[in-house]
Amino acid sequence: YILFNYTPWKWVHFNYFHGWLQSDVIDSLRSYNTGSGVGSSQRIIYRQKFIASHSIIVNPVKGLEVGIGESIVYSDKINIGYLVPVSFFKAFDHYSSDYAIEAGSNAQFFGLISSRNHIKNTHLYAQLFIDEIRLLKIFDKKERRNQLGYTLGINKTDLLLHYLSVGVEYTHINPFVYNNLIPTQTYTSHSYYLGDWMGNNADRVFIYADYTPLPKLKLRAEFQQIRKGAAGNLVQQYNQQPQPAFLFQKLFTYREVAGSISYELVNSLKVYARVNQVKWIYPTSNNSATGVSVGFSYGL
Repeated sequence: YILFNYTPWKWVHFNYFHGWLQSDVIDSLRSYNTGSGVGSSQRIIYRQKFIASHSIIVNPVKGLEVGIGESIVYSDKINIGYLVPVSFFKAFDHYSSDYAIEAGSNAQFFGLISSRNHIKNTHLYAQLFIDEIRLLKIFDKKERRNQLGYTLGINKTDLLLHYLSVGVEYTHINPFVYNNLIPTQTYTSHSYYLGDWMGNNADRVFIYADYTPLPKLKLRAEFQQIRKGAAGNLVQQYNQQPQPAFLFQKLFTYREVAGSISYELVNSLKVYARVNQVKWIYPTSNNSATGVSVGFSYGL
């Protein structure tokens, strides 16, 4: 990837990068027969895939960060328009594709806000990712296309006890986020999501507590629940009205409760133990398991 960061003032940060992705889509026209007689006797060539992103983060007051940004996934060949750090990618895409969805690229918008200690010992944060949206139809139950995801979180330090931190985080990803009608322009690389690892049509609640009763002793408790629905298909994504509801064709619910303890024997040498219990809830069956792990680490 190519990375460019610029801080014209202490309270303004501009970030840009252009990256090369793996499409996993074979270019059948450029692939050819090698005649080797080994394997498939084919030289496989993949379609080219790229990503460009730029964002600006502003710190208007101490402890407060506000950021907005834009990214675009495109394919087939390098486009100089996305090598310009201050180019408006979405507008350039409309111009270069002549507003034809089949000729265009896959653009996204995102934003974040983070507040530290504006409420004493408290960190509040939120992130928003917009893959596709119709601003005039946001509340129209039939025609809306709110293909977006968001995360909301809070962490409180010294809650009731000194050195006790408690946090809650919720992540919600609507159906069809990260998908695209052009296979080389999904929000993935090597078929792995560039966004949240859960993929679309899913949500997660994560609750945790960290406590340090002694300088070298750390305790942690965690709970998380993940709900996951089907990915759906392109006909549902682009043609169905209204679009399928959140968690349509629900696949499973995953719950995990865990606790861990670590102690620093000497500088940077730690021993730890962790126990967790997980439960998978499917439409027709349930599975559960308990795990225990012990070990040590140095320098981490």
